[in-house]
Amino acid sequence: MAETFSATLEKCSANLPAHWLTCDWAQGSLSWRSFSLSDRLLPAQGWKLHVSAGAAEAAGMYSLVIPRLLQLEAAFKVARNLDDVVFINSGDGGVTQLGKVMTIYPMSDHHAREIVLEVDRVWPRSRGPEVQSDLHIRPGSAVSLRYGTFTSPTVVVNESGLYEFALCGSNGTLVPDRRQNQGEQPQLATPPPIDGCRPRQHPVKLQVPFIANEKEFVALTSLSESPSKQIFLGLAIDTLQSVIIKVGIPGVAGDHRGLDVRDRLRKEFSVLSALSGEIGLAPRPLEWFEHEWPIAVTEDFRGRIVAELSRAQQISSLTSLAHAVVRLHGAGFVHGDIKLENAVLRGQHVGLIDFELAEHEGEVAGVGGTRGHLAAEVTADAEAAFSRDIYALGGCLAHACLGVPPGLLPAGIGKLRGFLQLEGLQPAAKLISDLCHADPVRRPSAKDAEDAISVRITPLSSRSITRGWPSSREDLNWCRRSSIGAGGLAARYWREQGGGGWSNDHFMRSFICEGINIGAAGIVLGLIAIETALNRSDFSGQILQGAEWLSARPPLGKAVGFFTGDAGVAVALALCGQRLHNQKYLVAAKKRFESACANSRELDLFSGTAGVLWAGCILNDILKASWPLESVRDRVQHINRYLRNADGIPVWSLELGSDVSYLGCAHGSAGIAMALGCWGQRAADQDCSEIAMRTFQQIAKQGPTEDGRALRMTADSQRHHAAGNWCHGVAGYLWAILQAFGDTPALREEIDWAVGILKEQPSVGTPTYCHGLAGQLELWRMLSGIRRFQTFAAARAVKVARALRCAHSKQDGACVWVSDDPDVVTPDLWIGFLGPATALALHASRSCWPLLSGEWLTACCNSESRHGQDMSVVGGKKADTNG
Repeated sequence: MAETFSATLEKCSANLPAHWLTCDWAQGSLSWRSFSLSDRLLPAQGWKLHVSAGAAEAAGMYSLVIPRLLQLEAAFKVARNLDDVVFINSGDGGVTQLGKVMTIYPMSDHHAREIVLEVDRVWPRSRGPEVQSDLHIRPGSAVSLRYGTFTSPTVVVNESGLYEFALCGSNGTLVPDRRQNQGEQPQLATPPPIDGCRPRQHPVKLQVPFIANEKEFVALTSLSESPSKQIFLGLAIDTLQSVIIKVGIPGVAGDHRGLDVRDRLRKEFSVLSALSGEIGLAPRPLEWFEHEWPIAVTEDFRGRIVAELSRAQQISSLTSLAHAVVRLHGAGFVHGDIKLENAVLRGQHVGLIDFELAEHEGEVAGVGGTRGHLAAEVTADAEAAFSRDIYALGGCLAHACLGVPPGLLPAGIGKLRGFLQLEGLQPAAKLISDLCHADPVRRPSAKDAEDAISVRITPLSSRSITRGWPSSREDLNWCRRSSIGAGGLAARYWREQGGGGWSNDHFMRSFICEGINIGAAGIVLGLIAIETALNRSDFSGQILQGAEWLSARPPLGKAVGFFTGDAGVAVALALCGQRLHNQKYLVAAKKRFESACANSRELDLFSGTAGVLWAGCILNDILKASWPLESVRDRVQHINRYLRNADGIPVWSLELGSDVSYLGCAHGSAGIAMALGCWGQRAADQDCSEIAMRTFQQIAKQGPTEDGRALRMTADSQRHHAAGNWCHGVAGYLWAILQAFGDTPALREEIDWAVGILKEQPSVGTPTYCHGLAGQLELWRMLSGIRRFQTFAAARAVKVARALRCAHSKQDGACVWVSDDPDVVTPDLWIGFLGPATALALHASRSCWPLLSGEWLTACCNSESRHGQDMSVVGGKKADTNG
């Protein structure tokens, strides 16, 4: 099938007239081929057309449609490989990308109408999904159209610091070119060249009864929604029995064989029917409805999702999970997606859910699965084998022992073994080697896996994690080498063409960004920090390039935040100005900061006014000037104008009754309290200091989850991130306290509570500052400056540094780390490889100052202040050295 697809595209691309040009290019994980005319200049925006096709029919669509487009002299692009078509239609690239296998760029509305009519004539319907962002020429048509940018020369930045291509109105107004679900078009769009209708919506609506096979059901609440299906908790009206209702979205998740979500749901229903005699193993099937939108109704398989249990409970449940796999294999089936999220603890036994990839052993298995649980031999047309589930059990073992889904970690069984060994879990490391052996034949049977887990793994549920070790010279030397190598590698991302700036490979890869989270400001800060910590000057050229580029650019306007906008850029420019004695950079810093103070639209630390306030405090420290504090004085009043209480916790929200009341550091109360505390310390504002203190106290009192193991994301939810995360976790909460007040006796109880939780967390996660190990390393460094934590925290910092060593890979001979997406390597500070590199450099220097603090950045201003740091100084306040 793939060969036929490639041959068809090559045939369509061969012997083109001289004025036709083709270009192969990649965008993230997708590969495209563009067809353009050398003598035509496309309009900047207009009605673009999309043509949908399933993977099994895409070659046929190309052979019919491409010759017509060449005759009509219409520029277009197509997915270059069959795997690209599968990916587009899977929904993994987002619901608004579904079906967009071909995109056509007409020269005018008249041209667009001509193309639509001709393409619809030869390709009226498709087995692919409907394009959700477009208008369709009739319900279910394969051809659709959307008003959007063509050449994308103009960019706007929103309040959250996200870059977007812009449409231009007749009066010059710029608005983001956003792909809206349900076919909604921008207000400035011209009338469509042909009448259109919005994409069809599935028939199941909340609280509205529907009939399936002459039985009546009603959906009560939505449990989950993905591009391929929506799952509801519902009610069978005749029996008043609670049920699960799955509604498939036609054409989504189609593979090269032509099987899509309909076939998966039908297969799942068939497998569940065959397993109905295995009591407690899987949900009982109730109704299959072969509608235009396939609907499956099953038993409400009540229990506790194993992935949501405590680490000890997860480990204790592994034997029962393995026994469920034994029962499934005994019935002759391969599940295809064994993971803790698909395991349900019901009493003392574990059952399984989500059988969409299940198949009889020996039959051709469906494409798909979960990263970190998917064996390398599972490819298209592979036969379903029991060994596939055994490999996935290894992923479950890693998830339970490490507390992190393995799909979020750098790829490789060797890395999982390394993380397990760091935690003192050698039996688990040995067993995962067996369960995930590269040779499927050498993996144990499900029964042998169950026995091994029962004997070797279940006892680990009561074992404490490894505390850490003293630092060694070899450890510190590796930290230095890896930091220097990563810093040098960042130069490879500098754009010599196109105006400068560092490119990124994250979700903003289409743009050259400026912020600390993603962009030049963060990269400059990271490079300066590595140089300062290691007393080197390897990156002077990069730093100068970045400072020149940032100083020449205008303020971002709406984007004001510390991590995503002008406030953070101002800090980077001010540091460069002080360090390089460059007045131009200082002037540019002040201009940026004034823009940030004038345009605040959000409240949080990451993207809003609290970040501007914090930046003012840091600028005050770096510049030894009062104007930054004076500039943000009215911002304090602005923040406190929106203070309210949610379940006893101070929260800030722009709209009364808003359902967004985050508690963590990046976007919630802890981060805002930190900014107010930093201001209160510098401006002698006792009221703000008291608000900050009270906020930290109430978060510790009212904010933990029911089991006390984590911090709730919002005041009205039990949802939570991993405790070790900076953004929404306990780690970020503690970091905020130490930044604002240091080890103040007034918050000792709260500090000790947070440290107590973090001490029990494995040193594992993504490598980044925002969500993982770099942030954890910084926090343990900070705690090592507090006498009563010093020995333990220093040892834990060594352990986290070794975890980063385990997580690294090599690129061009230099150490790098993946981002939060294990497929992405990008140089950025907060979610890229300069985060771990900077954290390791500061660790090697034995500093206890946080990277983004007035103390550390002041030390970065000149070489004379790089030595003799006071280890008892944390967050600008003298630590309590009495223990």
